[in-house]
Amino acid sequence: MGGLSLLFIALTALISIGFPIVMIIYFKRHYNASLSYLVVGALVFTIFQLFIRIPLLNWLGGQFWFYTYIVQNEKLYIVMLALTAGLFEEIGRYVAFKFLLVDKREWENGVIFGIGHGGVESIILVGVNYLAFIFISLHLNFGLFENIVGLLPNIDTVTLLLQETPPALYLLAGMERLFTIIIHIGLSLLVLGSIRVGKVTGLIIAIGLHTLLNVSILLISSNIWIVEGIIGIGAIFSIIYIHRKKSLWKFVI
Repeated sequence: MGGLSLLFIALTALISIGFPIVMIIYFKRHYNASLSYLVVGALVFTIFQLFIRIPLLNWLGGQFWFYTYIVQNEKLYIVMLALTAGLFEEIGRYVAFKFLLVDKREWENGVIFGIGHGGVESIILVGVNYLAFIFISLHLNFGLFENIVGLLPNIDTVTLLLQETPPALYLLAGMERLFTIIIHIGLSLLVLGSIRVGKVTGLIIAIGLHTLLNVSILLISSNIWIVEGIIGIGAIFSIIYIHRKKSLWKFVI
């Protein structure tokens, strides 16, 4: 592996793990954001996505009718994957805000909730894997960490993949995590706003936007540059929305 690949792998690991940590520290120090919102945000992703949605999809994948009529219909399967992601994650946010986080429904707490939600996703799905990639890369380049690398699962397949992947794609993974965390913050504020005004409109819009973004990404997943461009645009609109909510909300409920 080239040195550029190793550099970009390290940068993506740093972004995936370090960016949410830096954001947590900043919003706690500057806005005194609630750590309860942070923890619940992380739990919502973990429970609704990792413990409910993914096991459910895995179970459905083993059902003959589901495989025959859904999985083998590529476009229908893409829509179903996108819709379930939107439903589970946004309803999870709504349940948390409605029944668990009943106090201090303020802008900064909606933001740190989104950081918790997107941050735990970033660390679990990308950060941990890229730390493993660092060990493998150092082993391939310098013969280091042989004992650790030998314990990793599917090491031969992963090694081949690392050697064949263009360096730029490693950096793109880090940029995607940064964009995605920002989008999670925007969606969290959208759902929290729905709770603040006592309507479900924000929840419905959040589900729709989440689904639309995922459908767009999955339909053109063969072109990684367009995919990242779409996610980047989503992040830009999220930043505008986050800033607008900061100026509109009066920090009272």
